[in-house]
Amino acid sequence: MKPRLYFFLCWISAAPILSAQTVEEALAFARAQADSGSRTLALKTYQRVLFFSGNRYRDECQAQLATLYAEQGDYDQSAYYCDLLYQSAGTDSLRYEALFRKTGLLWGLLSPNGLFASENTTAPNGRPISRHIIFMTDGMINTPPAMYSSHGYEESDRRVSGAAVTPTTSDLNSRHSARFQALCNQARANNITVWTIAFGTSNPSTLVSCADSGKAYVATNSAALTAQFQQIAANIAKLRLSR
Repeated sequence: MKPRLYFFLCWISAAPILSAQTVEEALAFARAQADSGSRTLALKTYQRVLFFSGNRYRDECQAQLATLYAEQGDYDQSAYYCDLLYQSAGTDSLRYEALFRKTGLLWGLLSPNGLFASENTTAPNGRPISRHIIFMTDGMINTPPAMYSSHGYEESDRRVSGAAVTPTTSDLNSRHSARFQALCNQARANNITVWTIAFGTSNPSTLVSCADSGKAYVATNSAALTAQFQQIAANIAKLRLSR
């Protein structure tokens, strides 16, 4: 009798599917770890929830991951999750939160005496850090009260004007212009060089007064904008070499 060979084919479904209850439990665990200061475990758990839960807890996970990475000093990853949150946020308020969070993060990294001062006193090679702000905008401040901003919704909150009645757009523009100039002055007081580029418009007085002397540029189109950025980069490189 001849021996026979039998072949058995087996298919095993190994799709990593989490039930709704498991996702909820994992999310609760991630929150608890974040609250207790166990950042590494919280990061891993939030990433797991983000991967398996689809869009259900996407916004919370991305916001928490941005925060936890910043607390660990991984600012690139923090900015990455801020960008993801901005792109996928389901509401304007959350989108603005992501934008302001990243803006605050970048300012904190730039500031010589801010939240991360101890980590950016010198460059990795021990040389002093040369700090620069390059601010590109059309320069036209337009802040109607019916617009959501980092200060809230002025028409109802009135955090900028403090007025008993809804302020006019002209009044708010004047207030924001004064705040903008104060920020520019503070940057220079912190030994930060301020460069401005007015894009697609003439050079408004707000940008000229904000920039350091001789560092207010104008670009009327994209080619000119690229050229201006290149010129500023070359000037910064010269400053580093001369110092």
